[in-house]
Amino acid sequence: MPRNSLLVAGGTAGQVVALAAGLLATIPNSMGLHGVGCLVTYRDAAHEYWFWKAYKGVASEATSGTRMVFRPAVDRSVCITVAAQGDSLRDRREIAGGYVTAARSWFWLIDPDRWDDARTKQIRVALAALLGRDFATYAELETWWERNYENLVWSAERPVLEVRDPSPRERVWWWHGGPPSAVEEIRADPSLASDDPRAHGSELFDRAARVRGLMLRAADEVDVLTGERARRARERLRLLLDRDFSTTAEWRSFLHQAPPPGRWRISRTEAQDWIAGMERHDSLPDSARSDLRYLLKSSRLYQERVDALRRERETAQRQRLETLQTASGLGYKRLDAFLPWLKDPQNTRREDWDAAREIATKDLCGDKEGPGCPGTALFWLQKITGKTFTAPEEWISWWRQNRSDLVLSGDGTRLVTFAHEEAR
Repeated sequence: MPRNSLLVAGGTAGQVVALAAGLLATIPNSMGLHGVGCLVTYRDAAHEYWFWKAYKGVASEATSGTRMVFRPAVDRSVCITVAAQGDSLRDRREIAGGYVTAARSWFWLIDPDRWDDARTKQIRVALAALLGRDFATYAELETWWERNYENLVWSAERPVLEVRDPSPRERVWWWHGGPPSAVEEIRADPSLASDDPRAHGSELFDRAARVRGLMLRAADEVDVLTGERARRARERLRLLLDRDFSTTAEWRSFLHQAPPPGRWRISRTEAQDWIAGMERHDSLPDSARSDLRYLLKSSRLYQERVDALRRERETAQRQRLETLQTASGLGYKRLDAFLPWLKDPQNTRREDWDAAREIATKDLCGDKEGPGCPGTALFWLQKITGKTFTAPEEWISWWRQNRSDLVLSGDGTRLVTFAHEEAR
């Protein structure tokens, strides 16, 4: 072989070796050779594995030492490691946590306007496999989901999620229905779609979740421009508080009261705690009744003990009475006089008040730049679509004409029309 050829061959071989060495240098030690090609790596708990198994699938998996390396099917350059030693991967809580999160993610991917589309039917099949049932309409699914998703737990009898009240231990672990899905997170903060997904969770590599989240937020902002969002908000406020104000200013003024009007000061949970406390402290403390030894030794010592405990109880009751008077705004002189009032759910509606304040803050425009305001809506629509319309009428018209034709841009950061993406 000519000397020049040997030099070329030697140089090429050196480059290959250098390239291979470079690739190996970028692989985390915990992955070994299974990490070749991983551009993004995450170290997570076992429930993340079960989430991807039940959601979009796992493209590959392999064990490296005490950990499993797997790649979600949505992007094979993403590598996730989870503990695999012992029974950690088979922990029932980890499986349930992953499946609850997957069910929530499937639910939020569904577009009710495309309920009978082929893609939506695939989503419905996957969701039905997790829930053990299907739904005839989106309205039926939505009603069921809102009522039950916080009480989904893994069945001990069959491989599905079932609805039941979680135990105190389960309720802490289930995160009350699982963490927000990628769709919900992007809807709440569309800037996540333009961020590098490597700075966030692996779920943001799912392009379907990105486009759905952006579509929902864009629809929210168009509703601001049409006035539909404010109309719905006022209707929800009327149902929650049994009040009817004609203007946003009146609603915000009413909800700005501190403390709230009487019936909205105490929550149902607090009321139940008050009722239970009254029933529990209505009689002499158990510690006094159990001190029979004082009676046997000396009636005087026993009576002193009883009197001291009675004084303690009366002091505690007086303090509790003052607290309840302040909390309720009522002037009853005895704790037991509050019982009928506390037992009426119409008098303890703090949850409704808090929900109403949140609606007013998010959906009723309080100033020119806040949530629910046209200026803010224009800003987010421009960011989500890249369009530069300045008039609300232009945005409303454009949305109605193009909504069904919008797709995710190639870089995954915004919504574009299908024709625009095809022309690139």
